[in-house]
Amino acid sequence: ILTEALRDNIYNDGEKEPFAADDGLALLYLFSAFDPWKPSNYFGVKRDLGQFERFRLMMYSNPFKYLINHKKCEAIGSAEPSATHFVQLLRVTPKEGLETEKEFYFFFISLKKMQGGAHEGRWLTEKIFPTTHPESIVEWMFPDSAGEPDLEDLQADGENWY
Repeated sequence: ILTEALRDNIYNDGEKEPFAADDGLALLYLFSAFDPWKPSNYFGVKRDLGQFERFRLMMYSNPFKYLINHKKCEAIGSAEPSATHFVQLLRVTPKEGLETEKEFYFFFISLKKMQGGAHEGRWLTEKIFPTTHPESIVEWMFPDSAGEPDLEDLQADGENWY
């Protein structure tokens, strides 16, 4: 549902100016599992995302902008490392007319089932980050893992994507 909200950006048909109608981004922001009072590595790098404007600027940066109004988004892999975590690998085809370097962009999206608080029992987006190595086996996708992945290996081969 969240990738559909980004594809359509709810009321933004892709023809309007960026930022004109970002209800899809607002939906993603509202259903994200980060503390707005602390820096977050939601996008794979530590950033202050407490204000919606900062979150929105990250989503309009490279390569996240290809999630907005994308042509096609396919889940090509998934794992449920625990009863409260779900991870998916997405292959995103950018919409036609965008200047892109690639035919596809790959993103890991991690969902977390909230325990306690206002979102008790809801699945919220924990992280979204790009990878140029979609075939990588990510340690945190499996229950007996020893921590989070080495993001430098999974991210865009040193290119400044943030």
